[in-house]
Amino acid sequence: MERKRKVGVLVTMVTLLAWVIFIMAFALLWAPSLDLFQNIVILLGSFVAAVTIGAGTYAYMYGWEASREKAD
Repeated sequence: MERKRKVGVLVTMVTLLAWVIFIMAFALLWAPSLDLFQNIVILLGSFVAAVTIGAGTYAYMYGWEASREKAD
């Protein structure tokens, strides 16, 4: 189980890093043509996506899996 957690953490970190790189590229390359409101919406959407990924990973690693192991 410990190996599965390490892999899960690694996958989550790589996914979030890729997301941050995408948002940075978006902000530098495409966003200058957008107005302030659109940039704020994109920023909030990115924040919600990052929190969702983090909460899902936390629940998977410490919630669902932990309760399933106790039941076995």
